[in-house]
Amino acid sequence: EALRRALVNLDAAPAPAGSAASASWPDPIGRNRPVPVSRFATHGAFDDDVLDTTRERIIDWWAALSDAGQAPDTRPPAAAPSPDDWMEDPPRTLFRAAVIAGLRGQPQRTPASADAAFAELDRTGVIDALHDGTAPTTTPAITDAGALMLASVIARRCAEHPDLTGELERKKTATEAFDLLDGALGRGLLSIELFELMELLGAVGGVPTEGLAAFVARPDRGVRDTLYRLGFVEQPYAVEPADLAAAAAAARDAVPDERRSDVVLRAFAARAGCAYACPRRRVCDMPCRERTDPG
Repeated sequence: EALRRALVNLDAAPAPAGSAASASWPDPIGRNRPVPVSRFATHGAFDDDVLDTTRERIIDWWAALSDAGQAPDTRPPAAAPSPDDWMEDPPRTLFRAAVIAGLRGQPQRTPASADAAFAELDRTGVIDALHDGTAPTTTPAITDAGALMLASVIARRCAEHPDLTGELERKKTATEAFDLLDGALGRGLLSIELFELMELLGAVGGVPTEGLAAFVARPDRGVRDTLYRLGFVEQPYAVEPADLAAAAAAARDAVPDERRSDVVLRAFAARAGCAYACPRRRVCDMPCRERTDPG
């Protein structure tokens, strides 16, 4: 458990989709009058009026990126379950969604490669066989051993909690549902990935809608670093699941009207060149902790 908590804080920040082309995106820096450092020179979260400025600037930049047809893809996974799937077989739907989320949460995978790995497992009958606890009717030629191993471990964990979907349906809030999923599928298995799972289950009615918007951003270390630099959180670390949930809520607060605010924040940071010891801090016009460093 201690190792899992450490790894949460060392997790790689996946590059935003389309990052190879990010150099051609509009530069979010230099578009506005600089916000004076005196307005945000604090160790705590920035004042609301400063954060309002940041929100407006990020949203305007994202709108320009979208209008130019360059925004990273935020569509759901190709194999995302439907409400009918949940109505017909909740446990199977939960398992499938957990594997999709688990694959998409691995930092070495792009959304497209994660979806391709799931499609291979599904096409060869492995997904159904793992859920049913049976052997495939044929010997599948699985080229992605890592995906197979992850799906196998998730299947075992789901089997340990056969009443999980029924318990989910009795929860009243998204926070309660998240805590339940963390207790069943967390514990060294899924962590950041639980937020993608919450979104997938929310879309099919598998978790309550109350408070769900605060759980659909993936608060990996890159997103948390960006939130910290921009003053939405007081520190970028996440020791407990509740810390991750707070960071996901902060991401939603930073970009409130986007389905995947984490994608927006990653893209913004990639194009702006956000980093510790930022080389652009002397020319940056955003409210950012890096600008308070006199070096």
